[in-house]
Amino acid sequence: MIIALLTMGTKESIEPYIALGLSLKEAGHTIRIAALEGYSEFIKKFGLEYYRVSADLFKILFDDKPEDYININNPIKAFKGFKNKTIMSMILEMQYDYWDACDDVDAVIYHPGALIGYFIGKQKKIPSILASLFPITPTKAYPSIFYNKLRLGKGFNFLTHKIFERELWSSLSLPIKKFWENEFDMRNDKFSSPFSKQNIKALNTLVCCSNHIFPKPQDVGDNVHIDGYWFLNDNDDFKSKRELANFLKKGNPPIYVDIESICHRENEDKIIKIVIDGLKLSNKRGILRIAKNKEKNKRLNKKNSQDIFFVEDISNSWLLPQVAAVIHNGGYGIIASCLNAGVPSISIPSCEDEFAWARRMYELNVASLPIRRRMLTYKKLSSAIDFVLKKDILSNAKVMAKKIKNENGTLKSAKLIMDIIGNFKKT
Repeated sequence: MIIALLTMGTKESIEPYIALGLSLKEAGHTIRIAALEGYSEFIKKFGLEYYRVSADLFKILFDDKPEDYININNPIKAFKGFKNKTIMSMILEMQYDYWDACDDVDAVIYHPGALIGYFIGKQKKIPSILASLFPITPTKAYPSIFYNKLRLGKGFNFLTHKIFERELWSSLSLPIKKFWENEFDMRNDKFSSPFSKQNIKALNTLVCCSNHIFPKPQDVGDNVHIDGYWFLNDNDDFKSKRELANFLKKGNPPIYVDIESICHRENEDKIIKIVIDGLKLSNKRGILRIAKNKEKNKRLNKKNSQDIFFVEDISNSWLLPQVAAVIHNGGYGIIASCLNAGVPSISIPSCEDEFAWARRMYELNVASLPIRRRMLTYKKLSSAIDFVLKKDILSNAKVMAKKIKNENGTLKSAKLIMDIIGNFKKT
């Protein structure tokens, strides 16, 4: 059986789908992952097929001036920005790539940003499964992960999810409809949001998240599944791994800081100084990941060789279990990696979903309160470091990691996918 996984996003967003694909591959199936350009070698090294999604959408979203196209700090405004002509043409191009990736497949699993997956399944009469990296089904239990303001009750919680669905569908519906018109020489005025349709026995929704983080609400139905995270163990031999291993042995576990995720390139030097000063004030060593720049990396390591080590790229699954805590932007991927490693974290978010993830980690006592990026100082960072290194926070992080590992989310979801495909064939 050939199964296509239609992904969207950067490396950390693709990794869970690779993990899920590997589990399905072990069951004897051929797995094809459609992903944005630049991830071919990364995907192929796991023995999975790669299909190139050619539109370089993220080059625009992470451009030096992304505000010229889109507001990346507010998801709802960001969706409206998708209607920009430049971005809209790219999204239309992506629909062709997603369609071609499913040319000869028996089932399609798709990211919420690849909603055409539902219509591909319907057109080809094959099962389609919505696989989200965050709780996506409307519920009264908690608001959408993209809402992080005042809590206004159960009814409002439900409304935030519906608004997210509406805005995401509004941003993607036009290019999907345009693709259908161009590809099949037909207009389909009956196109409607697939979200509410992706929760029946043969068309399920899978959420890559732990029940210990966001418990499955009672009001979402039996065909929505939150069975645990899909973790990828990527212990590849990174170029800096040997030198970094030596650094790790020379003292107490350091603090890992994902500098690249918490700053734009134009203020990287400013953030590096704040971080180093904060680490010094807390008397802690640090590992700092910065944007790829070999000469700058060498210069910084030479200048700060005693207690600070700079890296450009590293495996979170290899490094994080060896550090004391992690400082990051609060994004989904790094949050999941910290939970898996059993280490507390400090979030410096800028986007609504990052604030929401950071808030949830604080509520679970495995992180400090988030620090707004524009409010970051070395003293505030030092206080946050001291907070997360308290015995109760460290203990909570370890206990949470054990609970999450016991869920065995990847294997459960892979088995569930096979059951869903089997049920579809019977209908």
